[in-house]
Amino acid sequence: LAAQVDEKGAQRLWDYLADQPGASITVDLETRTVRAGEGPDAIEDSFDIDDYTRWRLLEGLDDIGITLGHADDIDSYEATRPTWKPATIKA
Repeated sequence: LAAQVDEKGAQRLWDYLADQPGASITVDLETRTVRAGEGPDAIEDSFDIDDYTRWRLLEGLDDIGITLGHADDIDSYEATRPTWKPATIKA
């Protein structure tokens, strides 16, 4: 995950994990927060992630998925492309 937590927040998380071996850390992309623990001793901090990467992760998109999102436009373009030029063929 391409997210940045400030150094102080990262150290608090490391310390928490050192004190609580096997504990879980929750990363919430929607709210851009990372959380460890529950209740008053919980550690919660925000993190930075660029909007484009966040959107792709939330939508589950990789480069191929983004391209497939333009399938109708690609098909329209291929349909009007001169036949003597190379074209993709659907399987």
